Amino acid sequence: MTHPKTKCGIYAGTFDPITNGHEAVIKEAANMFKKIVVVVADNPIKQCLFTKLERVELVKSVCKKYKNVDVYDLNPSMLLEDSFVHMPSFDICLIRGVRLFKDFEDELFRYQYFHNKGVNTIFIPSPPNLQNVSSSFVRQFLNYLSYDKMKDFVDPVVFHMMKNKWLCKSIKTSYDKWFDYRFYKEIEEQCVDRFYHNVCHVSDMLDKLEEHIGLADKVKALRLAILFHDIDKSIKKSQDAFKKLPPFGNTALIPRVLELIEATNHEAHDKKLTGDEALIHDLDLMVLASTEYDTYSKLIRMEYNEYTDDEFNDGRFQFLDNMIKKDRIFILPEFEVYEKMARENINKEIECQYVFFLALI
Repeated sequence: MTHPKTKCGIYAGTFDPITNGHEAVIKEAANMFKKIVVVVADNPIKQCLFTKLERVELVKSVCKKYKNVDVYDLNPSMLLEDSFVHMPSFDICLIRGVRLFKDFEDELFRYQYFHNKGVNTIFIPSPPNLQNVSSSFVRQFLNYLSYDKMKDFVDPVVFHMMKNKWLCKSIKTSYDKWFDYRFYKEIEEQCVDRFYHNVCHVSDMLDKLEEHIGLADKVKALRLAILFHDIDKSIKKSQDAFKKLPPFGNTALIPRVLELIEATNHEAHDKKLTGDEALIHDLDLMVLASTEYDTYSKLIRMEYNEYTDDEFNDGRFQFLDNMIKKDRIFILPEFEVYEKMARENINKEIECQYVFFLALI
């Protein structure tokens, strides 16, 4: 009998979302097989919370630490066995995670189906502390105010995206005292296939504005600028999106909102920012001083998934290098307390990029 170490293991699922239980199975399998392919599939009888792109990118992020694990996006029109032609060889084995005895019963039909095709299955039990954790278990927390309890069961990057889904459901009630409800149709689009510049980011900035409300002059204009500043990856397109909307009684604020959105363009500024422009600039950059900076940097990479690693790293280095060369990252004296941590975080990311570059030489 061929030792499993010579085989390629295939672990398939919808991963909506990927949980710590899934990762435990992947980690165990990665020690058993030369190569693991995690196949992200659709299930016609399930209505997924996350889009296919979101699920694929979340699985890639979680699996990145395992060098022998690849992630494969299964075409919705293909069966799982159709993906076998993409494997290095037909010396393959299916991997199934099992939590409770009931899972074995559910898996028997699948086992027999693939066994008849000459493909064996290995069952990997979940660790005892994760035996009750499933994607549906995690998703249920979106129905409660205590959504933060999800942190115990998913990777930090996944938690961020789950929080984003929760905020998409609750944003209308959370901020209805500030905004016309008709604005939210545009904002909800940020929930889809955006990993950092989404409703989570908008909500964090609005909350931080409240903490520094004494520094604000035109509060309503600031809130609108925060709401729309990242509706597109391009600052100009974000401004255009705001201009195209009906004014809803905010006509006089439009020029000021556009100026404030421009202040979040951190690549270049021809003028020294002051007042509300400096405030929104600093609020937008507070993530650089976050204790969850590592999660933020992963989310940024996921958001720009259309670029190769080399292309992304070049652009990212330019942004980080531009930040670190500034006399001050934060403009307002009230934000000076975040300067040291921001610089430490940026330097760590630059060092990681340098190590990654050396590994390629």
